[in-house]
Amino acid sequence: LALDPAFALAYAGLGDLFTRQGNGASGPEAVENYKKATAYIKRALELDADLSEAHASLGRLKRSNEWDWNGAEKEFKKATELDPNNATALAWYAQMLSFLGRTDEALEMVDRAIEVDPVTPMVEDVKFSILESAGRFDEGLKIAEERYNFDKQNQTARRALPTFLFHTGQYERAIAVTEEMAVTDRGRQFIWSSLLATLYSKIGNPTKAGEHLQKLEEMSKENSKADYSLAINYAEFGRIDDAFAALEKCFELREERLVWINVEPRVASIRDDPRFHQLIEKMQFSGG
Repeated sequence: LALDPAFALAYAGLGDLFTRQGNGASGPEAVENYKKATAYIKRALELDADLSEAHASLGRLKRSNEWDWNGAEKEFKKATELDPNNATALAWYAQMLSFLGRTDEALEMVDRAIEVDPVTPMVEDVKFSILESAGRFDEGLKIAEERYNFDKQNQTARRALPTFLFHTGQYERAIAVTEEMAVTDRGRQFIWSSLLATLYSKIGNPTKAGEHLQKLEEMSKENSKADYSLAINYAEFGRIDDAFAALEKCFELREERLVWINVEPRVASIRDDPRFHQLIEKMQFSGG
């Protein structure tokens, strides 16, 4: 932008950056990042209303921050109409289709994105969460093993591998892998503590499970990302009222991770609770 202040694609790129920053932040910091993202994306579209990347950026912002599923879908469709080979737009669209429970469409869309761009890790990595939501755990594990062995620094593969080991019942190996991840990835401790709490519970070690749950509860005082993980653990441990209290906090804070709740496989025990249906209604999933 210093070289060309009218470079629309650069504004769209800044919009993506601050949307990502918002997704990773909590509370006021997240709000501020989303505001910056909105301003940059708006400017990109003012400069070039037919820029595919800008429409994809707006779609991602609408789905992540506003939970405006119809508006986001409109933008993703526009982005892919303008550029059918925009793999990023296809991947982000696929994720949202998964949020909405439109699994077959999501898998078709992400496979199309990978076909267009088989090189960029982010595009292929999107498939992990879609496969998990679809309950296709063996397939997810196979891909996670391949991705992790190819690139041990790939953050998505690092998370996917122990997650799919858990889903396929390989608890001891999942614990070993997760413990290793927890040491080398300090930035996402809420993910590892949540998974370890459940894994240790599965192998009959309530002491270790309780230690990790307590760590997660401490993290939730500072980081809303931990609240979503905490809600999952409470649901798994039968603490149903606590689970809904944590989910309600996520809703009030507009915690971005809540977009997965409609298809989260680890909350099966609370799906029939009227409070779960009320949350789905409030997030407008039923009308997506």
